Amino acid sequence: MTLSLLPRPDAREGRDRLEILTALISAPSFDPLFRGDIITIPAGHPVYRWNCLASGCGRPARSGDLCDGHERLWRKRRGEGGPRAGFLQAPPPAGGPGAGTEEHPCRICPERAALHLALRLCQHHLGRWDRYRARHGDDAGFSEWLAGQQPAPGFGCCRVRVCPELAHSPLGLCKRHGVLYRSQGRPGGAALPGEWALRYEKAGKAVPVRYADEPEFRRWCAAAAPAARPGQVNLRGLHPLVRAEFQWCMASGAAVRTGREGLACLQRLAEYARVRALGSLTELSAEDAGLAAETGRQGPQAVRMITGRLALLYVTPEQAREEGYILAGHFGRELPRRSGRTDLSGISQRWLRDLVWDYMAGLLRSPGCPRTAGPFDDMRRAGLELSAFLGLRAPGGGHDPRALTAGHMHQFAADQRQREHDGLVSLGVTGRHGEPSVVTAVTRQAVFNCTRRLLRGALESGEAGRLGLDRGFITSMPAHGPLVTRSRPPFTDEVARALADEENLRKLARDHDPSGNGTREAWETIIATGRRCGEVLNLRLDCLGRYGGLPMLWHDQSKVGNYDEAVRIPDRVWQALKARQRKTLALFQSRNNRPPTADERAAMALFPSPARNRDCSRPLTDTWFHGHFRAWVADLDTGRQVPHQARHTMATSLLRAGATLSHVRRYLGHVSERMSERYIHLAHSDLEDVL
Repeated sequence: MTLSLLPRPDAREGRDRLEILTALISAPSFDPLFRGDIITIPAGHPVYRWNCLASGCGRPARSGDLCDGHERLWRKRRGEGGPRAGFLQAPPPAGGPGAGTEEHPCRICPERAALHLALRLCQHHLGRWDRYRARHGDDAGFSEWLAGQQPAPGFGCCRVRVCPELAHSPLGLCKRHGVLYRSQGRPGGAALPGEWALRYEKAGKAVPVRYADEPEFRRWCAAAAPAARPGQVNLRGLHPLVRAEFQWCMASGAAVRTGREGLACLQRLAEYARVRALGSLTELSAEDAGLAAETGRQGPQAVRMITGRLALLYVTPEQAREEGYILAGHFGRELPRRSGRTDLSGISQRWLRDLVWDYMAGLLRSPGCPRTAGPFDDMRRAGLELSAFLGLRAPGGGHDPRALTAGHMHQFAADQRQREHDGLVSLGVTGRHGEPSVVTAVTRQAVFNCTRRLLRGALESGEAGRLGLDRGFITSMPAHGPLVTRSRPPFTDEVARALADEENLRKLARDHDPSGNGTREAWETIIATGRRCGEVLNLRLDCLGRYGGLPMLWHDQSKVGNYDEAVRIPDRVWQALKARQRKTLALFQSRNNRPPTADERAAMALFPSPARNRDCSRPLTDTWFHGHFRAWVADLDTGRQVPHQARHTMATSLLRAGATLSHVRRYLGHVSERMSERYIHLAHSDLEDVL
């Protein structure tokens, strides 16, 4: 098995971990729903909802968030053009109750399980009722028949070690395990005599069980998996630490994102851990091929989330530093769309790796911690590049910092420039999927800048002196130098008209956003206000308001730290965004079969992501929007354009209309000095106005 984030704990370490989790699970704030060894999720749970979304339906969801019956009815209704919200509020009947989350006893004999869920009768009494109804026909009264019935003795509990259900017959297996036993070829040959109910049970005699190999049957009962039930996760047979890890992770929402598929994945993951007798879930690796094969495509994702959250409990920052990685959660930080774990183990020189770790820890502790993972990625790249170079060129692989001189730094800088010039691959950095990473002007600049900042910071803190680093080695790291970039100009008149044309906008919505996620409304807002793409996509649902009769848009300029900024918008854009609000509320209604609460509405995004986003709180990503925009522009054949050019166009238009540069800066929320000069040049040129 591939090694995971944490090694298998020894006995003492396992006891310490179990004590930590036991204390957390015993806390009053811990949800008691997750304390048992069989976790039964009620219908309509906000995180692990497993039941059909239709009102009054208790059947498990099979396809999407509807049961099989309601899914068939909805497909027919959708073909007729009916709204989904109305269908969910008043659904037509779709059959019986289906399989529940737990076993129900017979209403007559509580020691036997009900076979018919609607009547709640065991097999014995269901047969008696069928015979009674056959004799009396339409005159058969269920209440009168029920009053004359006597309870029958049960068969005890299912002999499968992890099964909590009642045995279905003298064989000692519940209904589900009886089916499983026959499907697996009846190991041990356990069997009942023919017509045992008439020959033995009716006569009050014990029913004998014949075995071809009884020990084999007992081994099968000890090893058989629990019978799957919707809304239930069976943790019996697991190591106590593994069981506690499941309980804590499920209660904290760290185990899986949401829904029925998540519960099924967790059950498969629990069985995977039980069969392999794991002592901790941290022994699992998301890269293990066997894990994905046995738990499904969600299994590796669940393992990453679980082990990442458990690492915050089991590992101290000092231990993480020793192992060669840093966890943002140790510092109370979260990096957007990242696991929070930055791997530094590729930096082979311990002194260099510790410098990088300490620098990142300082960033995470600082009040001005970066909003994104970019600065951390750049520093990691710089550390990997310098480490790989020193491993090849420095004495002893660069492990002794006292042996490094200014010449080694000069050679490193020259090597980076040469790789940039020739388009060669990096020495120590690979892409996300292991492909070679080519050194470009941008990556070379980041490496120079971060290496210089890292080493000079060590010099100022005195760490360089403690390590014995030569001052010449530090000061020889050159500055990154000017980076020649060509920012895209504002849209030309022809391109601006094409990107704002009504027919082309309809094409954007029809051909490139058929699901109606709001690509057109987002683009119209960008060109009308000049906001950054991320500022528009991250709009909250309640971002509109009229003040003094004027329509205003409230947004966050997070890049420059301005929150709840208001900007005037045209009535046309106002109406489009109001329509988008109604669509988002209808989407929430269709996903949850109820309107949002006040707190849920405050957290909702105006442009919610369509994937695993039941509460509509996660907005569309820049990558998603740019992909659709790029495909649309390619269809229009206007050349290569990017959404940010709309911002340049707005700034230039404002300057040409007489606005001062300070007004433009305030309206757009910061303009770089380089772009300011460019805007002024365009505004005073003889070019025609744009937009």
